[in-house]
Amino acid sequence: MKDLGRYHQVNMFEALGPYCYALFTRVMGWERTEIEVFVAGMKQELRDLNNHLYTKVHIVYGQKPE
Repeated sequence: MKDLGRYHQVNMFEALGPYCYALFTRVMGWERTEIEVFVAGMKQELRDLNNHLYTKVHIVYGQKPE
């Protein structure tokens, strides 16, 4: 479970930027510097091991028909 948590943490780190930039620039009108500060704070919170965060994960897979 710890390994799974580490993989999920890496996934969250890599996904934060693209999700935040698209939402905050287009919808909320934030500037790039504001978003970078916000994302840095979010990454700092994700690194804190005292926080036990839970997220819903949907896994979709398929198989090519023969």
